[in-house]
Amino acid sequence: MLRTLIVLVSLAAAVAFALEWRDERLCRDARDGIFSSGGSEQALADVREHCRGTQSLIDAAGALRGRDRRQALVLAREAVDEEPDNARAWRAVSVLATGSERSAARERLRELDPRSLNRSAGRSTR
Repeated sequence: MLRTLIVLVSLAAAVAFALEWRDERLCRDARDGIFSSGGSEQALADVREHCRGTQSLIDAAGALRGRDRRQALVLAREAVDEEPDNARAWRAVSVLATGSERSAARERLRELDPRSLNRSAGRSTR
């Protein structure tokens, strides 16, 4: 009886691991598709379908920033909608948006991470 239980638990763990590995691979392939396709609708749909959480949306928005700013902003907005308290998502919107949306995003970012707007992108502030 105990052996059977151990075998069943081990089998369940192996299946769970295999499914998690498959999901991670599908997400990685979807993210790679953003870079290789320049942000095709199919690549974006794959990221939305296969990746959990907002980090992949934020990464895809960053990848598209120089190619398709409009689509990058759509992804950043999706990340904000999914996780309204995610400072990285708000930072993406603040970088990509213009006008009042940019101002609102910067204000929200300031609320979530007051030091974030004092940091320059890769440059020393000293």
